[in-house]
Amino acid sequence: MKRKTLEKIIYYQNKNNIKPLIVFISGAACDQTLWGFQRRYYSNKDYSTFIINLPGHGSNNEKALKSIEKMGEYITENLKKLSHKKFILISHSMGTLISLYIASKKVLDIEKMVLIGTAFPMKVSAFLLDLSKNDQSLAINNMIKWSIPERKELYGSQLIGMRLHNFLYRVMEKTKKGVLLQDLMACNKFNLSNQLLKNIDIPTCIISGDKDIMTSVTSADYLNGILSNSEMKVIYDCGHFHMFEHPNNLRNIISKFIGV
Repeated sequence: MKRKTLEKIIYYQNKNNIKPLIVFISGAACDQTLWGFQRRYYSNKDYSTFIINLPGHGSNNEKALKSIEKMGEYITENLKKLSHKKFILISHSMGTLISLYIASKKVLDIEKMVLIGTAFPMKVSAFLLDLSKNDQSLAINNMIKWSIPERKELYGSQLIGMRLHNFLYRVMEKTKKGVLLQDLMACNKFNLSNQLLKNIDIPTCIISGDKDIMTSVTSADYLNGILSNSEMKVIYDCGHFHMFEHPNNLRNIISKFIGV
């Protein structure tokens, strides 16, 4: 891939090679936009940061990948090209499955993981799969409505001046046609045995929203019970988009966990 193309899909700031590289991994139909505030904060704390848009997402026009395993391998291969040897994975929704897959392969030295808005298994309703197949834009609109609590739907996020629903819709609408369905099917099909999950001994922080319909606290807690070295934090009055609904709470939990 030519460097000019890479600059459009990789968002990489190299501060130093002493601290682990923070890798942000996005969810279904999302791109680097969702990590802007968190990424800037940790960059200012002298952490190197890395985000790569998955094929078919945002500015990446490569052919979309159909499985969590392929997505994990895509990210891993790009990380191997860097000079960093240690990593912190911070992921959201579908991205948390990618993190779990990467961790299970044990090919990277991952110091810590943060799983935001996760569920395991991450099953998707037949209704949403059908809607994604027939009308991706309507499916995105409904996903956002289900993801944001009613009060946030009316008044937006904690970020002044942002109409959260409209913002998220614009971000997710950039996803290539048909990719949302592939993402949701990948989530639906992905599985790791309990033994493989237990073998992941990386310190892990699971962050859930108490009003998250897409990935419930119950499902997140189930995963927390399987992992051998995890803790769980719940953000109250929060749906599925923690990084916008409660950016400061999220940042404080992450910072305490990774030791900033």
